[in-house]
Amino acid sequence: MPITRVKNWQAGEQLLATDLNNEFNNIINNAVIEPAVLTQSFDLNGQTLIFDQDGDTVMESLVNDTLNVTLGGATDFTFTPNLLTAVSGSAITMTAGNVNMTSGDVVFTSGRTLAAKAADVASATTITVPTSGNVFDLTGTTTIESFSTSQAGTTYRVRYTGAGLNLIYNATSLILPYSTDYRLTTGEIFDLVSLGSGNYYIVIISGANHLQPGTPFQWWGTTAPTGGVLMDAAALNCTTYYGLSKILVPSAATLGNSGTSVATFTVDASTDVLTCAGHGLSVNDIVHVTTSAADLPLNLLINTVYFVKTVPDANTLTLSATRGGATFDIGDAGTGTHTLHNKVNAPDARGRAWVGLDNLGGSAASRITSASTNGTNSTTLGGAGGAQTHTLVDAEVPSQQITVVAASLPSGGGIDTGFAYGTTLAAAGPNQTYTSEGGGAAHSNTPPWIAGGMVIRF
Repeated sequence: MPITRVKNWQAGEQLLATDLNNEFNNIINNAVIEPAVLTQSFDLNGQTLIFDQDGDTVMESLVNDTLNVTLGGATDFTFTPNLLTAVSGSAITMTAGNVNMTSGDVVFTSGRTLAAKAADVASATTITVPTSGNVFDLTGTTTIESFSTSQAGTTYRVRYTGAGLNLIYNATSLILPYSTDYRLTTGEIFDLVSLGSGNYYIVIISGANHLQPGTPFQWWGTTAPTGGVLMDAAALNCTTYYGLSKILVPSAATLGNSGTSVATFTVDASTDVLTCAGHGLSVNDIVHVTTSAADLPLNLLINTVYFVKTVPDANTLTLSATRGGATFDIGDAGTGTHTLHNKVNAPDARGRAWVGLDNLGGSAASRITSASTNGTNSTTLGGAGGAQTHTLVDAEVPSQQITVVAASLPSGGGIDTGFAYGTTLAAAGPNQTYTSEGGGAAHSNTPPWIAGGMVIRF
């Protein structure tokens, strides 16, 4: 408390020793001195600096080069050269703001980092990452193309709780496994790692099988596991299975287009607009085309991925060769009937064994050729051949010699064959018999096998 005057002195009064002692005691017994401007160093010389009225909040240096801060009678913090230590049981709390480090490490001798889970984030074309918390759930099914900017080196652990969505690969801003589009499945967990300036790479932690889209694999089950679809010739929506469709569409003519058509279309080459009644497509959907007359509109090709560029109305659209790219230039209307497809059939592995392409790597091994049933298909990705059974033709029957043995010797001696010279064995002779063997039925043409599921990674 501030110092107060003990006595008001009057001129001519006698100063007694008692008066002096009272005044000095007043100064000594008050911890807070009246405000003063120090013009030189103030040396406590190891003494305690008391801050509150009951004397239990103090700063003191009992050991050389050490400063203790005691609050409420307990030492909470200790300062030593280049180090602030929060004594066991004490904590440093920030309600807002940042801890900025130019360099150095955060080292834990024991303990852990405790952080609150951020609020759920709904999927969108561009995701705004949380500013509080590095763990969050991602919901929804909207295709994601980018994430908002965050400090380089920041890592977010994300759990996807929606029904499935596509992440669109970008070599700079959204780097994905295998440098291709990636489809998230329910329950999948991944790390989103910031490179700064809105650029990220993704590390898949758990969920779908960690194989590149388009990889076939065996599966002990009759339904597809997470991250894959059965190789059962089913029509797959290209936009749903974004990465896989880019692999399958180039083989669409072989895999088949059954049940995959949107509708027929015509083209106005002057505007590059396709008219396709009630197409039901959206911007960035993946499609491909076929024609009945092998004369598609100029520049369009079968077995080729195209993206919907614009949708002026329910019956028209334009295309692009890349997602979000320029409008595709179409040279003419073509001839015949043209069909737009938004699906592609999965490979059909039902009841088939897997063989390598005969011309794998560009050089034909000629191990499966036209000598095999449908053997010419062996150089086409997705080509199928072989047969469950086979019936031998004359040329396949082993060469053999038939010997006719007389049933008995004639009474006059010699051997009587019973046949005139040049006679064929159309019927038994008088002294011989023969029988016909075999029924000419097809025989099994398969090795020992075991049946299981065949799946392709999407």
